[in-house]
Amino acid sequence: MCVFDMCALYVPIVILFTASCMFGHSFNTVVIYLNSCWVQLLIILRLLYMNQYHGHDQWNYVGYYTRNGHPFNKTLNTADWLGFHQSKHGVDYADFSQVLLCFLYLGMATLTRVVAIWMKNFRISRNIPLNQTRVLFPDITYLNCHDNTGNMLKFFANYGFYRFGCEVCAVVACIIMLIRMDIVAVGLSFWLLLIFSLRRSLLRIVWLPTIVLAASGLVLQYLATLGWWPSYWNHSLTRYWSSTDFLLRIQQFCHFPNMAHPPIKEKLSLDYLLLLLLCRQWRAFQREWKIKSRYSVAGRNIHVFDLFEDPENENPVPDFMTYTR
Repeated sequence: MCVFDMCALYVPIVILFTASCMFGHSFNTVVIYLNSCWVQLLIILRLLYMNQYHGHDQWNYVGYYTRNGHPFNKTLNTADWLGFHQSKHGVDYADFSQVLLCFLYLGMATLTRVVAIWMKNFRISRNIPLNQTRVLFPDITYLNCHDNTGNMLKFFANYGFYRFGCEVCAVVACIIMLIRMDIVAVGLSFWLLLIFSLRRSLLRIVWLPTIVLAASGLVLQYLATLGWWPSYWNHSLTRYWSSTDFLLRIQQFCHFPNMAHPPIKEKLSLDYLLLLLLCRQWRAFQREWKIKSRYSVAGRNIHVFDLFEDPENENPVPDFMTYTR
């Protein structure tokens, strides 16, 4: 919603959703409800603007710039920048397509709450503990996952990201690098070199600063893509970045703000996906700290190279050929 219907009134939602990725379930629930109230207010204001306000064009601002010695201009609208658009069906008629994404978000938030209430009442009516197991197959642990293929698949369904979260983040980062091919891709390449060179104990330390950096970069990229207030055209670097093809390519590569040629906004959805995975892996690191036994529940994500010569180490599958034949 915030990416494909970009406007200034979505900036608080972007900041709250980005911050919620780094906190627990309670904070996420509060953020969802706060954003739901904000989106409902935005829907009402947008519909009133389309039906009652007929002076949309008076907020137009024409910006002039030169490209390779040739003059150009672009018309921007302050109301559009804020998030209030004119109906394509004419005055006095609402355009539902402009608030469709808002209604979809409210529908998903409402459905989430309905399911949570239904599950709570279902457990109370059948005397089932309210504490959720958080896994699909509670009986599957690291001790019995090697018994057969079915148990291993169930174990991956329960703890797949816990065991291979870093690898999943690395694969998604590689995919984003191939799609973006800009300065963010360069930063991801150095990050991949870092995580592959560190041991897991050190990787756990640098993971939280990585999340903070990714979250801050996502918000800054959103602001850069949104651009400045249209009347600040002459105070921005739009005319400088648009003066030549070379400077324009540098601006697009670095994802700098340009009111005439803004960066590609669809790239932000990929960065948010990576941020979600990074935060999910941080939860896995936190669970690792709480595990006291080596093979309790999902096991421990430790390097086993030092255990090869330990006679007391228990190998869950000592005869590999027998188990795979």
